[in-house]
Amino acid sequence: MKKLYDEKKVVYLQSLSCHPIFATTNKKLSISAATIHYYPKGSLIYLQYAKVRYLYFLLEGAIHCYRQQPNGQESLINRFDTNKTHIHQVQMINESLPNLKVDKCDEKQDEMLAYNQYNSFGKNSCHQLTAKASQNSYVAILPIHEIKKTFNNLSLATIFTWYAEQMYEQISTQFLLYDLLSLKTAQAKVAYYLLCHADNNSKIEISMSQKNLASLLSIRAETLSRTLRSLINQQIISVNGVQYTILKSEHLEQMVEQ
Repeated sequence: MKKLYDEKKVVYLQSLSCHPIFATTNKKLSISAATIHYYPKGSLIYLQYAKVRYLYFLLEGAIHCYRQQPNGQESLINRFDTNKTHIHQVQMINESLPNLKVDKCDEKQDEMLAYNQYNSFGKNSCHQLTAKASQNSYVAILPIHEIKKTFNNLSLATIFTWYAEQMYEQISTQFLLYDLLSLKTAQAKVAYYLLCHADNNSKIEISMSQKNLASLLSIRAETLSRTLRSLINQQIISVNGVQYTILKSEHLEQMVEQ
């Protein structure tokens, strides 16, 4: 990673110590547990798919946080930019598991920062947050268990740990409901299209590509493909080349009504 001059590192740590979260801690001990990482523009900072274990602080640069849906589409949910604040200050960004493949800032820069090298972290999860550097950025990472040790008031440490766990549960529930709604919407659109274009024998010929059909329905091609596979697997429809046959029209009608 990009080497930091000692003077710059000291400035970063001093800025970090001024963050309100350290107001009730032994700042010297808390900051000593922090590590500073350099992320080139476009590199992945974290994937969130488990309980919060680390705090992330943007020291310099800009970061975009995304919600990644099961179909692979990413939606921007938050922006952090130290250059756009009235006073240049440290910002705590979404907490999550760290990017373990990014070395500390005082080591040689790793040029292999392709997004797909991190896909294995969250490939088994449907509810995922990502954070990416939209500019070259410096980020401080601090383990929660380390900051917990330095709280002057033990009750505050307990509350903070509880809050981190609750936040994970709330986010997971929120995104689960969002994913379910997204899937139900896609199913309703596909079901409505099939019902409207079926002939008297419940057959539909779809000559256009799935990509074009997905565009027509305002859904992603991956979502359309997954929805059609689901309907086929449930034996609600069958397919033979470009011809689809509705086997259970009542099921499609229920999807539209829902």
